[in-house]
Amino acid sequence: MAAAALLMLVVLLLNHQLLPQAWLIGPTLMAIFCLVLGWVKRSEPKVSISITPRGISYRHRRGRWLLPWQQLQRVDIVRFDDVALPYVGIKIRNPLHHVSRIRPRLALAITVEQKALLQLTQPQSCNQCELLLNDNRDSPFSGVQAAYYRQQQLLQQQLGFELYLPESALDRSAEEMVALLKQCRNDTLKPGFKL
Repeated sequence: MAAAALLMLVVLLLNHQLLPQAWLIGPTLMAIFCLVLGWVKRSEPKVSISITPRGISYRHRRGRWLLPWQQLQRVDIVRFDDVALPYVGIKIRNPLHHVSRIRPRLALAITVEQKALLQLTQPQSCNQCELLLNDNRDSPFSGVQAAYYRQQQLLQQQLGFELYLPESALDRSAEEMVALLKQCRNDTLKPGFKL
């Protein structure tokens, strides 16, 4: 379709004898393309985390997940070999429930974004895709959700958490976020708390 439009533009230019200005077509089309691309990128929603009375809501440009406070078992800064990583880790009570509710598009995006964590914890494995996809025979999931679930299992075995909130998505330091999440969880789980 784009080639047809370009051909039509060239024919119009030749018919109107505007050939001396024809060299402007390429830069003009490129400028229009860059403007549209820039507008699309700026209009994408940012990755963010919201704390609500119901739980933690993680909004990503590919989707969102909500973790109820009852599912949050532990929250802390992720450490590997006694080195703090730029993530807040969340251990959840029922990972199967979480994975069953996540959309495949978001599962794929998170799997790709957390590839560096997996490579850090599994340095002997040179092919991450093979590691995630071949070990899913016993998984209750299929496709992208199975790979996401397997990655959660591997990261949980090495780092102790199933969910990882990148520090870049936080509006405060990781230490402050951990303290806030612990306080909110404790407040919402007290007897008599109502939504």
